[in-house]
Amino acid sequence: MQVVNWAYGTPDGDSWTDYGNYREINNSGSDVKPRMGKDQISWPSSAFEEKGLFYQGLTDKELPFKIVIDYTLDGKPIKPEQLAGKNGNLKVNIHLENLSKQKFMLSYQGQQGKQLSAEETLYTPFMFQVSTTIPAGKWKNIKTPGASQVVVGDQIQVAWMVFPFPKEEISLEMQGNNIELNPIEIAALPTVLPLPSLDMDSELNQLIVGLGQLESSLNKMGSAAQEIQRNQEKIADGCSQVAAGLGELEEGVKGAYEGSGQLAGGLEQLRQQLAASNEQLTQQLTELLAQQTQQTQELITQLYQLKQSIPSPQENPENYEAHVRIDALIKNLENPNNVPSLPSLPSQENDPLALLTDAVNMLNSGLGEIHQGTQRLAQETPSLSSGMKELAKGQGQLADGLLKAADGISTTKKESGGQFNELKRGQAVTDKLEILADDYKSFMDNTNNSNSQVQFLLRTEGIEITEPAAESAPEPTKNTPWQSIKNFFKNLFS
Repeated sequence: MQVVNWAYGTPDGDSWTDYGNYREINNSGSDVKPRMGKDQISWPSSAFEEKGLFYQGLTDKELPFKIVIDYTLDGKPIKPEQLAGKNGNLKVNIHLENLSKQKFMLSYQGQQGKQLSAEETLYTPFMFQVSTTIPAGKWKNIKTPGASQVVVGDQIQVAWMVFPFPKEEISLEMQGNNIELNPIEIAALPTVLPLPSLDMDSELNQLIVGLGQLESSLNKMGSAAQEIQRNQEKIADGCSQVAAGLGELEEGVKGAYEGSGQLAGGLEQLRQQLAASNEQLTQQLTELLAQQTQQTQELITQLYQLKQSIPSPQENPENYEAHVRIDALIKNLENPNNVPSLPSLPSQENDPLALLTDAVNMLNSGLGEIHQGTQRLAQETPSLSSGMKELAKGQGQLADGLLKAADGISTTKKESGGQFNELKRGQAVTDKLEILADDYKSFMDNTNNSNSQVQFLLRTEGIEITEPAAESAPEPTKNTPWQSIKNFFKNLFS
C-alpha cells in the first residue's frame, strides 16, 4: 500500500515528526532523508520547501474499506485486461464495503426527559466519490443509476457519491464496439451525509403533552356521554312507566267521567221527579186547606149560633162561663196565625238538588277535559319513550366514538413518544458519526497524528487497444503518477 503525505506550513523547531509504521519512505521534492524510528519518522526543517513537504511511503496496513470491481460482457464475467477491442454490452459493478465496524453504548434523553441508552453498531463514515469519463460517440444505451452526468465536449463526465454503511454498489452499463475504458477514479474521505438540522424536541414534547391532554379530555367526554346515556335510558324507562300509569289513569278518569255523567243524569231525573211530586203535593194540600178553611168557617158559624142560643150572662149569670169559652174558641179560630198555609218551596236558584246537579255537570265537563288530556298523554308518551331510547342509543354511539377516539389518541401518543425516542436515538447516532468522522485524522496513526487530514485516492488502469509500435516524434513529457498525486494535493489545499 502506497501512502502519500503532504506536510504544509513551517515546523516550529528544527524537525517535524510524523507517526505511522512505514516499510519505506521517499521524499518527492528533494533528496533530504528522514530519521525513521519505531512507528514514527522525523523530518528536518530543511526538508520543507515553499509549499511544504511531499513524501510517499509503503505500508502493510489494511484500508478501512474494501473495493471490488467486476466486469461482465454480454452477461459473462471477464477480466478487465481482456476487454480491449471487444464488442458488446459491458457492465461494470463497483462494490464498496466499510470495514470500520465498532460497537458503542449511546446515551440520549428520551421523551419527558427520561435517560435512555442503546448499544449501536456503527462505522466511521466515509463518503466515496466515484467518477469516470465516457466518450459520447463511442458508447450507446448508457445506464448510470444514481449518478450525475455532465457533458463536456465529446466526453460525458459521470460521478457517483455514496456512503457505504456498511455496503454500497455502483453500476455502469453501456454498449459499444472496440471497447476502451478511461480510468475509474475513487476518492474517499471521512465525513457524514449532510442532514438538515431538526430542532423539534420542544415541538414534539408539546405535541405529546397536547395529545395526553386531548386523550384525557376525550375520556372525560366519553364518560360524561355514557352517564348521559344512562340517564336518558332511565328517562326512557320512566317514560314507559309513566305511559303505563297514564294508561291506567286514563281508564280511571274515563270511568270517573262516565260515572259523573251518569250521576248528573240521575240527579236531573231525580230533580224532575221531585218537581213533579212537589207540584202534585201542593195541589193536594191546597185542596185540603180549602176544605179545612170551609169547615173552620162552618164551625165558627155554628159557634155563633150556639152562643146566640144560650141566654146572655145578664139574663142568666150561670151562662157566663159558656159565653167566655165560646168567644175564646171563635177568637182562636178567626186568628190568621192559626190558619194553616202551604210551605214555601225553594226557588230554582236555591234548590240544593239543582245546585248539586249543576256541580256534578261541571265535574263531568272537567273530567271530560281531563280524560281527553290524559288520553293524549297516554298516546304520546310511548313515542316520547321510543324517541328517548333512540336518543340514548345515539348518545351511546357518541360515547363509543369518543372513547375510541381517546384510544386512538393514546395510541398516537405512545407512537409519538416512541418516534420521539427514535428521533433522539437517531440524533445520538448522527452525533457519534460526526465525532467518528471528525476524529479520523490519519490513516497511518489516528491517535498521534491529530493535526492532520486524510483522503483516500484510488485509480484503476485505463483499458486501451494496443497498436503496433511505430516510429514517431517523441511525445511530450507526462507527469509521473507521484507528480499527479502531488499536484492533486497542491490544488486541493491551495
